[in-house]
Amino acid sequence: YIDTYVNPNTTYTYIVTSYNKNNVAGQLSSNIVIVTKPTLTSLKFAQVTGNTTTLIFTGAFQYVNITRNGTAIATNYTQSSFADSGPLVNTISYTYVVIPFNSVDISGTSLSINTYTLPTIGNLFITNVTNNSAILNFTGNYSYVIVDRSGIYKTNVTSSPYSDTSIAPNRPIYYTLTPYNQNNLAGNSITGQTYTQPDLSLSITATTTSIKLNYFGKD
Repeated sequence: YIDTYVNPNTTYTYIVTSYNKNNVAGQLSSNIVIVTKPTLTSLKFAQVTGNTTTLIFTGAFQYVNITRNGTAIATNYTQSSFADSGPLVNTISYTYVVIPFNSVDISGTSLSINTYTLPTIGNLFITNVTNNSAILNFTGNYSYVIVDRSGIYKTNVTSSPYSDTSIAPNRPIYYTLTPYNQNNLAGNSITGQTYTQPDLSLSITATTTSIKLNYFGKD
């Protein structure tokens, strides 16, 4: 006999009674007590930052054990959300496995989930500014960085420094750098600004009585 009308992580008591052909009952069996296996029905990330993650999961269980990249980080955990403060490393892949247990320490089917922590970027320095170029130096942990110049997409770069060319002279230039990880998830952006140098051409002519300066440029 298979009883299919049961719930996970629930205690059930069975009593079996035998009968003969005349429907006379024999001795009752002892109580049979059993706990069904636990279950996990969902697992997802509530939050992922550059150095922390938060898991939330649902199901019927007494407690769970949690591993990160094969290492146990929580045992006999009874809540339905877990914040991992690591410390974790930016842009590193992390796989979490959550294993449910019932009240008699029998495990159910585990669930797993993977993510990359968010990237970071910082310390933007704009150097070697000329009338038509500038060099951007920055630090951080990322897979790639999107560079916007004055609100317009410029390029993707994977390392520092980045040399920006073909800039108009004598103009304010605003940069926004946004880091991304391997899952194309963005971290916090940084900004910086500079002013390109003026573009000036000069010629001089001289006579016995005068000197003439001719100059022109782009304003």
